[in-house]
Amino acid sequence: MRAALVLAISVSAAPCAVAQETLDLDVSGYAGVVSDYRWRGMSQTDNEGAAQADLSVEHPSGWHGDLWASAPTQNFGKLELDFTFGKAFDFADGSLDVSVIEYVYPDLDGADYATLAAAYERELGSWTARGRLEYAPPQRNLGQPSTYANFEAEKVFGDTGFALIAGIGWESGEFTLDGEKWDYALGGSYRIGPAAIALTYSGTDETAPVGAADVYTGRLSLGLNVGF
Repeated sequence: MRAALVLAISVSAAPCAVAQETLDLDVSGYAGVVSDYRWRGMSQTDNEGAAQADLSVEHPSGWHGDLWASAPTQNFGKLELDFTFGKAFDFADGSLDVSVIEYVYPDLDGADYATLAAAYERELGSWTARGRLEYAPPQRNLGQPSTYANFEAEKVFGDTGFALIAGIGWESGEFTLDGEKWDYALGGSYRIGPAAIALTYSGTDETAPVGAADVYTGRLSLGLNVGF
């Protein structure tokens, strides 16, 4: 799953897109593939590959909408669609984004749910720091609420096209095996023109069920996307 600033890091968490201005709207997007779709450190495709795409629209006032898609998502159906609507503000020398995300699984009954999210980003010298908090309240398709907090730092090495990113997250509730978990990610990327390639190592501290350890433990994933 999930929205653009969530650091589950498969490479889709770092899209390369070229904004196009139409009717005072900035439109951007990307399409690509990943060798393993990882969300909050867990594989959503049983360590198999997936095709992913994103389309974002932003108004100069800060209002924005986003549609993100992944196929397949073997653990949660053949297709995942994430709809995001929110607004970004200047805040404390950085940017604060507040949004609502609807996770939709068209081929599954009773699996859709909504999440409230807040994300803060700030430049610190040559680094970019990001923090994110998501909360999914009790609802028809969730047996219990879910809370997720994440922090990541990214360094871009000048005009070389290379970047390094690292993140850690904590989660409690619905999407854990025993009530809470930690996840981690460390990766590097290289961008040339509208294309980006990234290699990421990510996993969790979950004690996995027999036969599912490689879904939760650390694993490398490779991604490639092209922006527009």
